Amino acid sequence: MAKTCERCGASAGDDARFCPSCGAPLESIAGAERKLATMVFADLVDSTELAADLDPEELRGRLAPFFEMARSTLEEHGGTVEKYVGDAVMAVFGVPRAHGDDPDRAVAAALELTRRVDLMRTGLSLRVGVETGEVLALDGEGDLSVTGDAVNAAARLQQAAGSGEVLVGERAARACRTAQLEDVGPIGAKGFPAPLRAWRVVRVDGAEPRATTPFVGRDDDLALLELVYRRAARDRVPELVTITGDAGVGKTRLASELTDRLRSLDPRRRRFSGVTHRTVAGSPSGRSVRSSARPRAPGRTPTGPT
Repeated sequence: MAKTCERCGASAGDDARFCPSCGAPLESIAGAERKLATMVFADLVDSTELAADLDPEELRGRLAPFFEMARSTLEEHGGTVEKYVGDAVMAVFGVPRAHGDDPDRAVAAALELTRRVDLMRTGLSLRVGVETGEVLALDGEGDLSVTGDAVNAAARLQQAAGSGEVLVGERAARACRTAQLEDVGPIGAKGFPAPLRAWRVVRVDGAEPRATTPFVGRDDDLALLELVYRRAARDRVPELVTITGDAGVGKTRLASELTDRLRSLDPRRRRFSGVTHRTVAGSPSGRSVRSSARPRAPGRTPTGPT
């Protein structure tokens, strides 16, 4: 008996576990979690011709340096390789560990990987697709599996990209704060009801990203954090603050707004240093950020990360 996907309404075979159209699971999977993640799909251009001239062992030897470079580059930026498919690599940012800037990390990793492949001077080049969205993640004994619309969208964006090009989907483009993007218009995408909007990555700025959206509805939270800071500064005793919330709700933005607020209130007398640690929280919030900061006299050299 055929199954029907609850998300998109497409039909699937009675033995199918995932929707062939949108990638959503057709039945509940024990241990799987819904996460907001950014997917990166990178594929070597014209490698089919290379494969035609080599036997499988020789081909694997030629591709091994690329696979190792892709793994190291993606991991350097905080990503996790989910799988290798032929001469392609699929990676995820935000699973199993989420950061406040996963789309920026993914785009920076994709651009850096294309640069490194060019420097290999093997005659091969890379094309990459990046998209953000809700996925279903299953992490079983180190074997990570991720499915969802963002996975399929990243793959379609990669197929539409040119040699050496990184294309970013709409949701990832909206979330990026450090990348300069160029609108390339909609692209046809098999399996999607409408064309996907895409942006070409021009470059990634090294400067600290600045928020472009208004900061609203968090006045009470900001006032409470400011009060904690003033007490720590007055008593010269460190204070520990834990900010919890689902990925993407604005934990990093709240901390950034606090830092900006304190600099504007007293730009001459105080600077701030501290250490930030992210870990999985045992509460419904899902994520926890713990930060410790201390005021120090002007002119002193920082002793920790800023």
